[in-house]
Amino acid sequence: MLDLDGPLPESVATVAEVIGRDAALRLVAALPASPGKPWQAAVYIPSEPRLRPGHQLVAILGWEVAAQLCRGLGGEMFFLSKCRELHRAHRNRRIWELRAEGLTAGQIGARIGMSADTVRKILQRRAGGNPHMETANRSAANC
Repeated sequence: MLDLDGPLPESVATVAEVIGRDAALRLVAALPASPGKPWQAAVYIPSEPRLRPGHQLVAILGWEVAAQLCRGLGGEMFFLSKCRELHRAHRNRRIWELRAEGLTAGQIGARIGMSADTVRKILQRRAGGNPHMETANRSAANC
């Protein structure tokens, strides 16, 4: 479960109405970005009779969910938002949570797959309303 909060962009919300929020977010995360448009992914959703076991939707969502998507939206080309803001906010919340647990920037970076310098920059940014930010700000210099 991706556990990303916040409203979905309209393009992704349409898909989420058919297969659920979690599956829709899993889909946009797995699809490659469109060339020259890193904020979106293009995907053709075939009609259900044209869905095959080797289709990328089946690989990403599994047969049942892919078939459900094809029944609901089949025969359409979609340009889906990559939901980068939601993923970034989720990643940053996780960084602040790990920092509040006492992990160093290097340990956090190793755990989530980014450099310690990038983690430090994120910890040093202000984030309104984050309960972990005060602790993160106080200790970011001690990474």
